[in-house]
Amino acid sequence: MSTIKPIKTKEDHKRVKNRIAQLMEMDEAKLPQHLSDELSVLAILMESYEAIHCPIPDPDPISIIEFHMDQRGITRSDLVPCIGSKNKVSQVLAGIRPLSLKMIRALDEKLKIPSDMLVDTTKHKFPDNDPNIDWDKFPVSDLAKKQLSTRPPRPQRSQ
Repeated sequence: MSTIKPIKTKEDHKRVKNRIAQLMEMDEAKLPQHLSDELSVLAILMESYEAIHCPIPDPDPISIIEFHMDQRGITRSDLVPCIGSKNKVSQVLAGIRPLSLKMIRALDEKLKIPSDMLVDTTKHKFPDNDPNIDWDKFPVSDLAKKQLSTRPPRPQRSQ
């Protein structure tokens, strides 16, 4: 059994990847226990390193739709009942038109594409640390004091 060391560099990553490939090429039924254990430990080290240094971004909604189309043999015409006209389907798949809530619900209901996967949160993140925003111009404390005057009045409890 070779000495197992943490993966700290790209060279370490390459070395471990090559070792895993060597071990995977061996006949699993004839793999001695110590080599099977080595493979398991190396796989855990590799997964941990890659989670930090090689994260895989979440797919965008269009990629998810295209994946489902490919896997299930769905055509653009099959999307028409969910999205609208053929023109709308083309615009959505080209990224010109965003998915509406109605479209997302229909894709979830009719084609079983989970709606939470179709909501693109990457475009609508709140700008926490944007130096271009003057937060003093937002009267948040005043709104809180007024309890957002647009809120309907609370019903009175009868005693």
